[in-house]
Order: sequence, then structure tokens, then C-alpha cells
Amino acid sequence: MNSRVFFGNKRNLFIFAMLCTILWGIGFPMIKLGYQYLHINSEDVYSKLLFAGVRFFAAGVLTIGVTSAADRKIPVIKGRMCRDIFLLALVQTVGQYAFQYIGLANVKGMIGSILNQINVFLLVFISPLFFREEKLSLSKTIGSIIGMIGIVIINFNGSFEFSFHLTGEGFIILASLFAAAGIILCKKLTAHYRPIVVAGYQQMFGGLLLLLAGIAGGGKLYITDIYGAFVLVFLCGSAALTNLLWTVLLKYNPVYEVSVYKFGVPVFGTIASAMILNENMASFQVLSALLCVAAGIYIVNGAGKKVKI
Repeated sequence: MNSRVFFGNKRNLFIFAMLCTILWGIGFPMIKLGYQYLHINSEDVYSKLLFAGVRFFAAGVLTIGVTSAADRKIPVIKGRMCRDIFLLALVQTVGQYAFQYIGLANVKGMIGSILNQINVFLLVFISPLFFREEKLSLSKTIGSIIGMIGIVIINFNGSFEFSFHLTGEGFIILASLFAAAGIILCKKLTAHYRPIVVAGYQQMFGGLLLLLAGIAGGGKLYITDIYGAFVLVFLCGSAALTNLLWTVLLKYNPVYEVSVYKFGVPVFGTIASAMILNENMASFQVLSALLCVAAGIYIVNGAGKKVKI
């Protein structure tokens, strides 16, 4: 069975996309846990950039290492391919995760996981501009509006006064916009290049830039116990696996058909934050936001369609 048939199969799409969303959801509280175990305070921007850089550079090296072992040679990129992948790295790794790592330190894990999904709804409107197979419909529009209502709900405090901080909620939203641009660019690049090579080198390039920025600013990581080491290893491994799987899925499936599965990120992020960080997930505000997000995704994905699992 070839890759197009295997990864284009709806059952396999469901399995691999859901695995990605589970790991991404867990990643939100794990990053915040990493700040604690690696002794990074909320104002230390450069240590956060170093943290992100180490994670993604290691994930890229791991991905390219696996590819090299399988091919028995290191994949070489040059010329236009090198330029294209470097551009993707600037958008998808540097742009997205620089804002995400800084913003996540200033919001609750579950709020961050929900705000970060703005890109899912944005893709409904912009993907038809880039790909003919993507069509804008009334159900997608209504679903996106309902989902965005969930984003607004989660951004109010308990007294329903608007709460917004540029370096918190604002940076998470910016990270989500970079993620949307990265998905579009990634889909275009994998039409010409091997997904595993794109995934590995873009993380390696992006991670290296973040790492160098962190070092230049005096960022430091202190691994003083096994817990800090475990968090770092988990985040590196999950970044390598999710980026590779997501890149492959984007190559063989329509953009929004893949991205819509990211509804699982705020759900699993909320559950993981409650379990790992002891955040309250029973509040009316959080549950209302999650219901809106889930309903929006359900409507956009086609309320009358059933996918056999």
C-alpha cells in the first residue's frame, strides 16, 4: 500500500490526527511544568526562547537522524529547497513558538490551549484562496462563528469583564496566526518535497534560531533533577512525532480536513492541565467555551456526515 492510500484513508487520518491533538494538548501544561522544573521565571524571555530552541532543534535532529538511518544517507537540501524550508521554519517554528512560549507563561494552560486554536477557524476562510479543493460554505461559516464565540467566552474573567494582555492572550493569538500560515505553506511545500525532510529540517532550522536567540540574550536552563529531564525529553520526542505526522497528513489530505481535528487540542489541553497543573476544569466559563469550540468544529466538519472509525 502506498503512502497516499495509507495516509489518505479516513480511518488512519482520524487515528494519527487524534494522536497529534492529544500530544499537543498535553504539551501545554508540560511546557508550564518545564518552566517550573527548569527554573525559568515568567519574566525571563530569553530562557523561554532557549527552552523552545532546544526542544525543536533536538526534534529536528531526531527526525533527520531517523531519515538518514532509513535511507542510509543524510538527506541533502540546497538552493530553492533550502530557501523554502528556511522560510517555513521562520513561520511555523520561530514565529509560532516564540510567541507561544512567552504567552503561555502568562495565561492558564487550558486558556492557552483554546486560544491557540483560532487558526483552525481562520483556515476555513483562507484555505479556499490557496487550494481549489477547499470550499467556503454556510455551515463552515456558522461553525467558525460559534467556535469564535467560545474563544471570546474563555477570554472573560469571572465577573465577565474583558481580560486581555498583549504578552499573554495576545501572544497566544499571534502564535495561532503563525500556525495557520505555516499550515498553508507546509501544504504547498510537501507537494514538491518529502514530508519527513521538510518536517525535520524546518524544526532544526527554526530550533537553532530560537536557541541562538536565547543564548545571545543570556537565557539559561537548569536541569537539576529527573523531572526536568523527563519534561524536556517528552517535549522533544512529541514535537518530532507530531510535526512529522501532521506534515505527512497535510500532504495527502485537504488542509481543513486535517486541521479540523485540532478541536481535540483544547479538550485534551484542559483535561491535562487539570491533571498536571491542578487547574479547575469544572467552571461554567471553561466548559461553555469548550462546548462552543466542539459545536463549531462539528458544524464545520459537516453535521450530517458520519465518518466510519
